[in-house]
Amino acid sequence: MMSTLAARYSDAALIKMLGAAKKSPGTEEIATRLQRRQVKIWMESGETADDIFKLLKLDDGIENLLTNPNLATYVTYMNLFNKYSPGRETTLANTFVKSYGNEAVAKMVEAAKKVPSIEKFAQELQVALFNQWLMKGAQPRFVRERLRMKSADPDGAIWRGYSEFYTKHGFE
Repeated sequence: MMSTLAARYSDAALIKMLGAAKKSPGTEEIATRLQRRQVKIWMESGETADDIFKLLKLDDGIENLLTNPNLATYVTYMNLFNKYSPGRETTLANTFVKSYGNEAVAKMVEAAKKVPSIEKFAQELQVALFNQWLMKGAQPRFVRERLRMKSADPDGAIWRGYSEFYTKHGFE
C-alpha cells in the first residue's frame, strides 16, 4: 500500500495525509503503520536526519516546534538513523541548534517549561542542551555573554539554570 501511495504523492503530501489520518480513531492504526513504513523507506534511501528534519518542515519556525505533530515522526527517524549510522548520530538538541541557534532554542525550551502538556519534554530537552554546552566546555559566563542574557531578565533563568547544572556536574 505504501508503494502505491508513494508513487502517486510527494513526501510532503504523504506526511500531511498520514498526519491527518492519525487523528481519526478509524484510521489511526493504519496511518501509524504506513508512517513507520515511510520512515524505513527514507532510511533505505540514505536520507540523513537533517534531510528529514527539513522534509518534515520542522525548520520552518521555532514557535510551535515542540507541539508540531511531525516532530514525533522525526524522532522515530532520528532514532533509527542513529542506530544504523554509527559516527553520524545526532540529538534533538543538536538538530534544533543547527536550525535555530543556541539562543532561540534555549529561550524556546525555557518558555516551554511553563506549558504543562510539554513541560517534562522541555525539561529533558534543556538537560540535553546543557549537556551539549558542557561537552563543548562552555562556562556559565560564556553562555550568559553569548546568549546576551542579564540575570534580571526573564531569560536569565536559562543562565542561572546552566550555572547550577555546571556546578552540579563538578565544575566551578
